[in-house]
Amino acid sequence: MEEQPQQDTNFDPLFVRNMLESSLRIGLVFLLLVWSYDIIRPFMVPLLWGSIIAMAAFPLVTWLEPKLGGRRGLTCTLISLFFILALVIPTWIVTDSMLGGLKKLHVAIEAGELRVPAPPASVEEWPVIGERTFAVWSEASRDLDAVIKKNSEQIKDVLGALLKRMGSSLMGVLMFVIALIIAGGLMTFADSCAAAANRIFVRIGGLKPGGEWAPMTVATVRNVLKGVIGVALIQTVLVAIGLFV
Repeated sequence: MEEQPQQDTNFDPLFVRNMLESSLRIGLVFLLLVWSYDIIRPFMVPLLWGSIIAMAAFPLVTWLEPKLGGRRGLTCTLISLFFILALVIPTWIVTDSMLGGLKKLHVAIEAGELRVPAPPASVEEWPVIGERTFAVWSEASRDLDAVIKKNSEQIKDVLGALLKRMGSSLMGVLMFVIALIIAGGLMTFADSCAAAANRIFVRIGGLKPGGEWAPMTVATVRNVLKGVIGVALIQTVLVAIGLFV
């Protein structure tokens, strides 16, 4: 019988060293990516919204910039400031009104000045909730303090949910303010940002179709936002008519 040739089990030291070095480098790069993501993760949402707002609002920059002597920075600052004020002022008015109303309600309850009128008889005929609503309303009209003490836990839950919702809304407004500031910076350096985005798309998808992705993305964002803003304006008009009526 022929002897089987023995396999060489010796490893090349240079190969082993290169493999270890490559593994360490890949591991360090992976850790660096993870740490970088943890750092920028809180800013991902405002950065994304800032990019969308910048793409949508840039036609305003091209329209207003010649009227301001071609000063791109001033133009973008004024547009960003206008949007921030348009967002912050109504939010402040609504929040102040709600907190003021809750404060006045609390003071009136503590002073015993709040009076609940008796419910009309038609309330009892409401489907599903009519009888329960009529009973609670009638009891509140007779002795409001007793109803408040009896349902204190439910009232606390409702107020807690309301305050939580208000806090979440205010955080959303703050995120949009940050996004508008980012959008102002992106619009100021729109040319260099567009060139960088185009280079990235070309590197990923080549001259074609990669070179077409940047203008296609901008056109898609603008058309979608036109539809969203159009629907929002229609809803605003309908709500305003309803409130007026």
